Amino acid sequence: MDSADPAVRSSPFPPFRMCDYLLKPAGQICITTTTVGDAVEWLAKQFDELAPSLAHPGRLGPDPRTSLVEEAVRYLHYADSVSRGYWLIGERYAALAVVHCPDFHAPHYPCPAS
Repeated sequence: MDSADPAVRSSPFPPFRMCDYLLKPAGQICITTTTVGDAVEWLAKQFDELAPSLAHPGRLGPDPRTSLVEEAVRYLHYADSVSRGYWLIGERYAALAVVHCPDFHAPHYPCPAS
């Protein structure tokens, strides 16, 4: 898919490349933070809201929330982005992402919330 295509940019589906989230309309941004702590707190809250609907929680390891939080802290500390996807009950899928801006894969992409 062409990330320059307006249909791709406005799609509610996650992009193939993390940096392409920065091309999404500002209305698709759930939150903007300036600290790793705030971003990780938001991500953990999103996971907590999804947890009761996880289709196969046993396949995610002994403590998937802690694993997600620790990975997010590590990646965001180094100015990288974090993305996770989870199958939910009823053949649904949820994608969670915290996208660092500027993104080192596409430093020319603007930060949509700034």
